[in-house]
Amino acid sequence: LIAKQHNIPRDNVKLYLAWHKQQQGNALSWFCQQLSNYPWQQVFSPS
Repeated sequence: LIAKQHNIPRDNVKLYLAWHKQQQGNALSWFCQQLSNYPWQQVFSPS
């Protein structure tokens, strides 16, 4: 996951993720690991 700069301000959008636990493969494991390691506090804290 990378942060991209943009010039157009956007409204906040809710994001929902769902998957079947029975279908957990390497790609899903990698994706979940990336989400858990991302510095979310920096994203949601005011600058």
